Amino acid sequence: MEGLVRQGLVRSIGLSNFSRVKLQQLMDSPTLTIKPAVLQVEAHPYWPNTILIDWAQQQGIHVTAYSPLGSPDSASIMRRGKESRRLMEDAQVLAVAGKYNKSPAQVLIRWALERGTSCLPKSANEGRIAANFQVLDWQLDPADTTTLSNLKHRVRACFTCWCLLVCLNTQAPALYNMETMLSLAERRATRSVAAWREIAIHGTFTHSHRACEHTSTDDKVFCCH
Repeated sequence: MEGLVRQGLVRSIGLSNFSRVKLQQLMDSPTLTIKPAVLQVEAHPYWPNTILIDWAQQQGIHVTAYSPLGSPDSASIMRRGKESRRLMEDAQVLAVAGKYNKSPAQVLIRWALERGTSCLPKSANEGRIAANFQVLDWQLDPADTTTLSNLKHRVRACFTCWCLLVCLNTQAPALYNMETMLSLAERRATRSVAAWREIAIHGTFTHSHRACEHTSTDDKVFCCH
């Protein structure tokens, strides 16, 4: 990718779904000659990713947030039940939207912009696409920004089985133990816990950034973010 920049074929290099640990490893690499310009990660009030975003911005890396609306159309794909909470229906989000006479989507996009991130709202509706652009001539009060940043509910909208990593690096904190993560995988995908355990422990688990071979049942399970 650095070669493409030097050849003038691309202007900058961007990364997606890198954790702070993996970014630091990349930045510390003696072979790195061109620092990544952009990091794309999931970020919204239910999953603000604040520590990672703050760190990336301190390194001069711009952050682009995907699923800024909480990915409401992915509920069936991710097998989230009807009882699962939807960010755009959250009472506090609706209250802030009502205060400014804006849609919940507009408030969430404005929140993302005020954090210094760009964002990628998804819509196939022409009217909503146009409305999503109408966020540049107004601002949220600091108190409302804080309210949205501190929503107590925390959940990733885009948890998928490919974002399970079985890592030997015990310096990074485990978000869940193996049984918990494999149970989540079973509920949100088509494979059984037994099948995912077989892949994670005995096979080569292909991730978007690297393939890892795992041999120990004592390994910790981590989430990409």
